[in-house]
Amino acid sequence: MLLCGLRPLGSIITALLLLLALSGCNAPAAPPVVKLGLIAPFEGPSRPLGYSILYAVRLRLQMWNRQGGSPRVELVALNDDGDPDLAAV
Repeated sequence: MLLCGLRPLGSIITALLLLLALSGCNAPAAPPVVKLGLIAPFEGPSRPLGYSILYAVRLRLQMWNRQGGSPRVELVALNDDGDPDLAAV
């Protein structure tokens, strides 16, 4: 008779322990991301130079990120048109 009264209590304790164990399971945090800025001429007479630099940097960052490099790096490019005043902003 005593065992019949303890079964619901045992089920409740088991459920609470399961909830407690699952509450410690968090989703993994997103890896940190670093943004790398590139200022280069993408228009005008220096356009080929600007795009050569852009493609080289983009390729290297893709290699870094594919190898699981930490932190993850994203490229942000700005066209300065070969104008030093615009590049200084």
